[in-house]
Amino acid sequence: MIPIQIRVTKKLVAKIDELIESGVYSNRSEVIRDATRRLLIEFSGKNIKPPQRNNSDLIKNGNGG
Repeated sequence: MIPIQIRVTKKLVAKIDELIESGVYSNRSEVIRDATRRLLIEFSGKNIKPPQRNNSDLIKNGNGG
């Protein structure tokens, strides 16, 4: 695998850590990989356009999905 670096809010990290603590995922990388796969599957075969909503606001508020 190729490592990448991302930045997320403290709220998103807390949500990710909740998933790990509850046993849904074993680590943060697994959460990010699964979320990425799900997003790519959702958009596969579609003409992807920029989102109509302001994603930076969603991320800042920890409500990114």
